[in-house]
Amino acid sequence: MKEYLKNYVNGLYAFKLLLCVFSIVILGISIAFNTKAALGTDAISVFFNGVSNFSRLNLGLATNIVNCILAIAVILIDKKYINVGTVIYVLTLGPSINWGIALYEAMNITGGYIPRFLISVLGILLAVTGLGIFISVNIGVDPWSALSIIFSKRLNKSFGFMKVSIDIIALLAGFLMGGKVREITLISALAGGPCIQKVSEFVDRMFRKML
Repeated sequence: MKEYLKNYVNGLYAFKLLLCVFSIVILGISIAFNTKAALGTDAISVFFNGVSNFSRLNLGLATNIVNCILAIAVILIDKKYINVGTVIYVLTLGPSINWGIALYEAMNITGGYIPRFLISVLGILLAVTGLGIFISVNIGVDPWSALSIIFSKRLNKSFGFMKVSIDIIALLAGFLMGGKVREITLISALAGGPCIQKVSEFVDRMFRKML
């Protein structure tokens, strides 16, 4: 019985790792879709796009560099917030964005507003699904959230306040570097949180049934 439980726990952890990778892959594809549709992205992705535009690096590489720098900052400040999920996020998101860009181009989306808006909505759905799963597997946080947690504790502010503050700073900095802020940015800001919570709750219920 003990050996069975050990194998089951190991199998469940392996399943969580696969889900974590899957969640970041579809998150990367969502960023790519919204970037290529050019109707705006979420706040953090506006920053990624701004860095890409300013540095003339491709979006995936720019994203990896930004996330690596943030992860190093978290390690230097308080490394306990770095976990396997953080590493997966840092290493997987950039390549996934490049895959998503290649996929978008292969789909031959026309330049009309309606097709681009529809693909952007699909991008939002993929993003909230990916983030909801990533939160639920609970094997690490992304470096942006880690910084929000650290600053909230050190400045004695709520996590929500710090997360919104960092998002606003990222949005403004990304915009100044050339990132697009449009209607999808607003939709993501208004609908993203509640939708991510719903997905996260669904995945949590799935894990509770498995346990």
